[in-house]
Amino acid sequence: SDPLQTSQPDPGTAVMREKFDQQLRAVLRTLAEDQDADVKAESPQRLMDIIKDTIKEVIFAGIETRVGLSLKEMEDGRIVLRNKYIDPVLQYDAQYIHPFAYPETVAAWALIQGEPIIYPLRDQADKPIDYDWLNVSGKTEAVRRAFAAAIQRKPGDLRVRELSAKFNAGTLRMSDIFQPWPGGVPPTRFGSFISMPIPLRTSAAFKPRQSEIGVLTVDVAETDPNKLGEAFTKERIDMLRTLSYVIDVILTTAHAARRPRGTWQIQGF
Repeated sequence: SDPLQTSQPDPGTAVMREKFDQQLRAVLRTLAEDQDADVKAESPQRLMDIIKDTIKEVIFAGIETRVGLSLKEMEDGRIVLRNKYIDPVLQYDAQYIHPFAYPETVAAWALIQGEPIIYPLRDQADKPIDYDWLNVSGKTEAVRRAFAAAIQRKPGDLRVRELSAKFNAGTLRMSDIFQPWPGGVPPTRFGSFISMPIPLRTSAAFKPRQSEIGVLTVDVAETDPNKLGEAFTKERIDMLRTLSYVIDVILTTAHAARRPRGTWQIQGF
């Protein structure tokens, strides 16, 4: 056989891609129609329903998932990421920590760095956070302020103080950010997840966007504990990245038209 001959593409992946493209066209068509018809505040919800169905029924068809879209907002003087438009269907699961605190959670750091984070981390467990990106994007001081606000809000939270100290010392790593599960609770059925930021980071050749909108989170229930995270294939991650761009357009368009005004627009952060 020809050693240069490439393997045939997975037909299942090709079908998934075709269905995804159909759903994507439906989202974009609905967005255009809503703009023409001047649809009011319900516009983002209609589109988000299609996106949620796309994630659950196309990208992760046959796999039990829990999907949420958390937007950045202010609560009692500090930042949180709270579910809006796409809410996960929650059964009892004491390990589901929400709203996601900022900046001491994985979801927050996916948003801060503008890149998806997948748990389990595997080879990225001891990888430092991207200080170079934070400096280029001008986010370093904003993160320091967010840590200070978190400490002020919960002065007795030793974990937040430790993370803040490591961040200021330039030694904070991804493995530090993973919040341990509460003690004495049963193991969750959702053993792996991805936090997909909105927006994704821009090329270093361009001035990075300053706004942080939110995070699309997909939790996956996997039956084999030795294969945690394997559901997040390159093809699925690429599709979720595409949806991140689409959600970015949907929400910024709605914000510009004040239908509704974006809750993520927080001055100074």
